[in-house]
Amino acid sequence: MIGSNEFTEESGALLFDFDNDGDLDLYLGKGGFEQEEGKIYQPGLYVNTQGVFSLNNDLLPEINSSTSCARAADFDQDGDLDLFIGGRVIPGRYPLPPRSYLLKNENGKYIDATTEVSPELMSLGLVTDAIWSDYDNDGLVDLIVTGELMSTTVLKNENGKLTKAKSILDNYVGWWNSITGADFDQDGDTDFVVGNLGLNNWYKVSEQKPLRVFAKDLDNNGSVESLLFCYSKMADGSEQLCPVHFWDELNQQSPRFRRQFSRYKHFSKSTWETLLSETDKKDAYIKDVNYAASVYIENLGAGNFKVHPLPVDAQLAPVNGILAMDVNGDSWTDVLLVGNDFGNEVFIGRYDALTGVTLLNDQKGGFTVAPTQRSGFYVPHDAKALVQIAKPGGNLIVASQNRDSLKVFTNSNSVMATFKPERLDAFAILTFADGRKQKIEFYYGAGFHSQSTRVVNIPKEVLEIEIINSKGERRKITPKPI
Repeated sequence: MIGSNEFTEESGALLFDFDNDGDLDLYLGKGGFEQEEGKIYQPGLYVNTQGVFSLNNDLLPEINSSTSCARAADFDQDGDLDLFIGGRVIPGRYPLPPRSYLLKNENGKYIDATTEVSPELMSLGLVTDAIWSDYDNDGLVDLIVTGELMSTTVLKNENGKLTKAKSILDNYVGWWNSITGADFDQDGDTDFVVGNLGLNNWYKVSEQKPLRVFAKDLDNNGSVESLLFCYSKMADGSEQLCPVHFWDELNQQSPRFRRQFSRYKHFSKSTWETLLSETDKKDAYIKDVNYAASVYIENLGAGNFKVHPLPVDAQLAPVNGILAMDVNGDSWTDVLLVGNDFGNEVFIGRYDALTGVTLLNDQKGGFTVAPTQRSGFYVPHDAKALVQIAKPGGNLIVASQNRDSLKVFTNSNSVMATFKPERLDAFAILTFADGRKQKIEFYYGAGFHSQSTRVVNIPKEVLEIEIINSKGERRKITPKPI
């Protein structure tokens, strides 16, 4: 693979036309945790010249972070595509938040504008996914970021500056993996589906009983000790915040825990209050996680949201890949989900109960589950990315599975036409014969390590399409039959 390295993995790949020459170029980020931060994580920008990709790192600033995703949009409305680069982890210092990047496109060369445009990105969190979305319909594309031990974070675009907006979403701190957007309720704004850890685990977190993450270099050896605590039932029947880890596991992190207890029985009684002293807790990084469900976020307008847990079938394991599309041809946007996680600690075990989920839009602001035997959508293993390739006569849906085969499905629905957005087209408004209007945003990447084609299917009931680009320029077209 282009730019592969034995110590890093490709992370945050993105196809987009950064130099406005009519073809797709390739950004290829790097991630991992084996090596310390440095040049080993420098991403690559490969310029497409008549189908030949050539590395040109002179077009990128220095990036030393282990990254997770790359997302493009013309956020400053100057006619070229800028980049958000999500920082995933600081190698050897989990869960301390790494820095993310906002790169401005200046005449075909990217400059690091993070401190100028959005300084909050310098330590936003353990970013897993992001999309550029004009959630408030003010004509400026905003940035919505998900991450581990984070809330779903909205960075509002205020004349080219991205500032964290307060919302009800701040109250839901989870293990968010992925996000995509669509106008699911057809009210003219973008709603969101966000993948989380799910409810099929023994943490059982809530606002009253969160999982707590503690991180600090306890023995001053340059390595950060990371400890998890969750509420467990004690011998007297009470529930207290106790360490998740076994004593042997803690001993591997620091010898101080071996000296602290003489027997397993003594360690079994340890709690948040007794395992760590007040000196230990001073200046430590402490984070409480209170929400594990994957959700549908309804956009109520004016910066307000309502959070709806997805049906139980979507809560059986972590949700990774998410795809918003019309599955059954009724002109309402449905959702496909894939997930699982086979990389857990042995004592936790695999999260492997998800086999792919089809959620059909009930046209009332919710979703119903289509059984696998009826939908035909079945992805049983360690599934990660999920993308759609729109084309006349039947879409292709491709799901990746870690250390396993790709799963490819076809979906044939009655469509009037396909529409291919231009490079700077941001969204479109579809007008239906019965007066309904639906907003469709054109993303450069959405979902866990995923980038679907920007080509969209137009339902046969659509009479008119109004397209709006990043500069606010509008044009109307009438869909023509295929």
